[in-house]
Amino acid sequence: MKLKIFIFTTIVFAVLSGVLIAKNNDLNRRFDNLESVFDSAGNDLRFLKEENSTLLENNTQLKNSISSYVNITNKLKNESTNFKNRVRDSESSASAKKEKLRKLEEEVKSKDFELTKAEKKYSIDVGKLTEETKGLNAQLLREKALAYYNLGLAYVRGGFYNEAIESWENALRIDSSDFDAHYNLAVIYETKKKNTNKAVFHYNKYLQLNPDEADCSEIREKLRKLR
Repeated sequence: MKLKIFIFTTIVFAVLSGVLIAKNNDLNRRFDNLESVFDSAGNDLRFLKEENSTLLENNTQLKNSISSYVNITNKLKNESTNFKNRVRDSESSASAKKEKLRKLEEEVKSKDFELTKAEKKYSIDVGKLTEETKGLNAQLLREKALAYYNLGLAYVRGGFYNEAIESWENALRIDSSDFDAHYNLAVIYETKKKNTNKAVFHYNKYLQLNPDEADCSEIREKLRKLR
């Protein structure tokens, strides 16, 4: 009876031991699985911490970028406002300048009109003055030529033939059509200076300027002899 109990106890113990060993092995396996899960969870946690740190850094950079963007935007808004104000002031100034320019143009046109009138009047006055001056100059020249001619006659009467020649040549420089001066020079060169060439020259000039004079036939005969 005791042996049976011992055997039964041994069997029971063996069965129980097997069961306990199996459970223990199962627990060990589960524990190992848990450790693996914990390790994996730890790795995931470290990864999440690293990701979180990176996100925090990125968030800080983003905040700084946003702050910089806000500052730039505000600056641009201020510059835009200032530019609009300057444009408005420029437009106002340009409008004032255009008005001033318009007034100046009107003033210039008015001055041009007055100047044109003055120029026309001046042109008329100058034209009249020019004609009067021409007439006066012509009269003065005629009087001057006559004075030289009369001076030549006075020199001849005094026997100053060279001076007489110079006076009549001066008269001819003023009025080359004075045939009397040519005649007087021809006589002086023929009779006093014995210069046949110059005498012939002035006799020919006299005939050209005064071909219908009564003494022309006599002078032509004289020229025929002088040649």
